[in-house]
Amino acid sequence: SSSLIVNEPKTIHPQVDVISNQKTAELIINKPQLDIKPIRQPFEQTIVASETVHVVQVLRFSLEARVIGHWVVLVSVQALNHPDRNALWKNLNQALVSGDNVNESGRLDWPLAEGVRWQHNDGAQAALMGFLSRFGSERRIGLMGELPDTVIPERLERLPSLDELLQEPLKKRTLWRLLTGNIR
Repeated sequence: SSSLIVNEPKTIHPQVDVISNQKTAELIINKPQLDIKPIRQPFEQTIVASETVHVVQVLRFSLEARVIGHWVVLVSVQALNHPDRNALWKNLNQALVSGDNVNESGRLDWPLAEGVRWQHNDGAQAALMGFLSRFGSERRIGLMGELPDTVIPERLERLPSLDELLQEPLKKRTLWRLLTGNIR
């Protein structure tokens, strides 16, 4: 028996290839090859805030004031917790405070009381100005240390801090001359 082998030419269609051979006919569907990988989008997290939360940190400071000559000198009570700074402050007071000014001192603690709603940070400068007014408006005001800028009144002058005086003893002479009125 003779068999007839027909080799039909391959018919090419853009979507379908038909291949015939001796025993079987195969239908192969060519799918377009995509070498492009899908682009991964970064994970996005959407946060929806129903309310804006505004946290205000309450200013807290304590100042000791001492009249020295024509000055009201302020120092942070917290700075006085260190024994060296405290000793220096006491020595300055003993050396510079005259008999007329011995009792002219005071202390301001801000906030004035806990839980009082009207004591916002805006009131801190007004409270400091009120505190300083008891010493008179003709005196110069000097700060030995740091306070937040929002609290510092316009006429306040910065003096060397107790730490600066301890680290650089030559500044003591300049401070002495300034507070005693020998330089302006």
